[in-house]
Amino acid sequence: MAILMVLLAFLAGGDPLRAASGPRGERATAELNQAYAALRAGDKAGARTKLEQVVAIDPEDYTAQLQLGYVDYDLKDWKGAQAAFSAAARSPDEDQRRKARSALRVVRAAARRAYFDVYASPLYMTRFGDAVGFLEGQYHLKPAPESPVSFYAGTRYVQDSRSRGGSLPQIYSDNVWELGSGIRIQPPGWKVSLSAEESLAFNLVRTPSHPHNTEGDFRAVLAGYQDFELGRPFVDVGASGGYYGRFDNAIAYAQFREGLELWSGKRQRLLGYLRQNLSGDKNADFFNNVAEFGPGLEFWPWRSENLKLRGEYVHGVYYGREKSGEPNPYGPRFDDFRVTLLFGGRF
Repeated sequence: MAILMVLLAFLAGGDPLRAASGPRGERATAELNQAYAALRAGDKAGARTKLEQVVAIDPEDYTAQLQLGYVDYDLKDWKGAQAAFSAAARSPDEDQRRKARSALRVVRAAARRAYFDVYASPLYMTRFGDAVGFLEGQYHLKPAPESPVSFYAGTRYVQDSRSRGGSLPQIYSDNVWELGSGIRIQPPGWKVSLSAEESLAFNLVRTPSHPHNTEGDFRAVLAGYQDFELGRPFVDVGASGGYYGRFDNAIAYAQFREGLELWSGKRQRLLGYLRQNLSGDKNADFFNNVAEFGPGLEFWPWRSENLKLRGEYVHGVYYGREKSGEPNPYGPRFDDFRVTLLFGGRF
C-alpha cells in the first residue's frame, strides 16, 4: 500500500519523500526527518504520528500538511486526508496549493461510493465541414469507497452534421445513442481502468452495416492517462485499446502532447502544444489506421472547472491498410483544422 501513497503523490505532482523547505523550529524539523525515515522504512502509521506532531507544533507548516495528506490517503483515512490537503491548499506557495488541490480532488473522488461522471467533446472539422457532437454520462456505485470495482449505468450520444444513410451511405462519424450498464476496475488514485459494458444502441443513421433501428453493443476497453506538469512545460499521454462489438473490431488509440504554458491569469490559462495521435485496428478500416501530428492552442476560461477550448491544425498520414472492396477515397495524406470544446466532471 505504500506504493499507492507514492503513486498519489506522483499523480498530484507531489513527492512524499522530498525534504521540506522554509523555516521551522528544531523540534519540528527533527520530527519531520523522523517521519521521512519512517516512510522509507514502510512504517506509515509511525510517519503519520510524526507528521501530526509537526502540524501540532506549527499548523501553518504546509509542507508537513501536504505529506500528512498523502499518508492519510494511503491509510484510507479519507477524512484526515481531506483535512490535511485542505489545510495545505491555503499555502502561500502556488506550487503547493496546486498539488494540494489536485490531491484533494483525488481523495474526494476516492471517498465516494456513488458518483456521476460526465464528459462532452463537441468538435468542428474544416476538412469535411462537419460538426460532431459527443456526450457521455455514467452513474457509478462502489461496494465500498476503497473498492477498485464500480458498477455503472450510463448513456452515450454521438452524431454529426454530414453523415447520411440509405443504400449509398456517406459516413463521417458514428451516429448512435446508447443506454447500457457495465463494470469498471480502477484502483483509487490510478489513471488506468478496465471496463466492460453491455448496451442497447439506437441507430440515428441507418446504413447497410447498421440496418436496424436498434441493436446490441458490447465493448471491453483498457484505458489510461497521465499528465506531467514541469513548471510551465507539460506533457500528457493517453492510450486505450479494446473490442467494440458494434463494429466487430478491436481498435487501439494513443495520444501524446507536449507543450508550454504561454500565459496564466488569475482564473484563465493559455497553453501551446504539439499533438501526436496514432490509431490502428484489426479489421483494416482505413479511417482507423492513421497518424496525425500538428500544433494546437488550449484555453481554460476558468481554472477551477475542467472546461477547455482547443484549436488544432493537424497533418495526417494513412498507413495504407485498406479492407478489400473499401479503399481509401481521400488519398494518403490530409490536413485539417479542428476546434473542440471539452468538459469533464465528477459529481
